[in-house]
Amino acid sequence: MNARQTKVINKMLDTGKDGFEGGMTAKKYISIAKTTKATATRDLTELVELGILTQNLAGRSTNYTLNLCKKQLTYE
Repeated sequence: MNARQTKVINKMLDTGKDGFEGGMTAKKYISIAKTTKATATRDLTELVELGILTQNLAGRSTNYTLNLCKKQLTYE
């Protein structure tokens, strides 16, 4: 991950589950990372490929949510 991606993921984690109404969008990414639309789209696509984000919908309504592991560990 690059510095922009780390900054955005940390922001998403800091705000909590309901912090980003409608999920992360390219517009929100641009605002947080102070980058261009093309770079935001590339960064978001890479985060999806890495399994960090999940893409919801497509086109103008595309948004992304954190792909958090919810697996519980049990000890015997």
